[in-house]
Amino acid sequence: MSFTKKDLSYSSNTFYMKKLYITLFVSLAFTTVSFCQDTNSVSPISDNLGNTESSHAIYKGTLLTSLSMDYNELKYNSEYSDHSFKTLGAPVISVGYGLFKFMDFRLTYGLNHDRSYYSQVGSRSSYHSNIQFGSKINLFQQKKWMPELSYSLYYNSDEFVANTLAFSYNLGDNFRLGGNFGLELYDIELKTNPRQWYFSLNARYEFFEGFGAFADIKSQDRVYEYMKTQIGVYYRLNNNMQFHLNGGKVFYVESNGDLNEYFSSGGFSWMLFGNK
Repeated sequence: MSFTKKDLSYSSNTFYMKKLYITLFVSLAFTTVSFCQDTNSVSPISDNLGNTESSHAIYKGTLLTSLSMDYNELKYNSEYSDHSFKTLGAPVISVGYGLFKFMDFRLTYGLNHDRSYYSQVGSRSSYHSNIQFGSKINLFQQKKWMPELSYSLYYNSDEFVANTLAFSYNLGDNFRLGGNFGLELYDIELKTNPRQWYFSLNARYEFFEGFGAFADIKSQDRVYEYMKTQIGVYYRLNNNMQFHLNGGKVFYVESNGDLNEYFSSGGFSWMLFGNK
């Protein structure tokens, strides 16, 4: 019996796109992303502190690099069989550059080692790589009650386009609240779920200069409706280099069996050359 994550399906009414460009146009009117203030530090422009993206483009003339290792484990148990999927992303490398004061370009490459187990046929291993690239554009800076806001558009080699609006709001010098609202558009040749909305919230508190913690919640209608929760810590060695460590659990709203999924990540971000 062959079983993959894509085989996990549930019954719901989905809308099918007739033209990809129509959905892209609609997404431009409705999308959202998260987190940061205009300060010459790696923290506001890094996307590594949770699922919620930064709400600030990389500073003009600045090169932002990051290296991380990600681990994900999913177990699916039903009355008929048991299955598990383990993915180790090592390395996950990201490089971005501030093209203008308001716009950047980012490229991410990940090499994944997948290991799956099926109670009826045993286990198997495979490797696959993933590439994502695109740009982020600053829309608004935080001013009085107005949060910081940005828009990003990325293409992923897993055959989808991600549109995201990101916001963030700083409450004092130590607390930051951010969020994302976005839409992933899949190849319309796929007959199920050609579009998937997601929303996330991120809260971050810096206990003292350079060291802080964050909590992140993301909800998405993808295969199953789920809520992805995580907590983590970060340490900023200086304004240019920051380390992070986080982990969490995925809670599924509806499934045809017992699903348990956990994940963790660790790595660092490094800002070169730059001023904002």
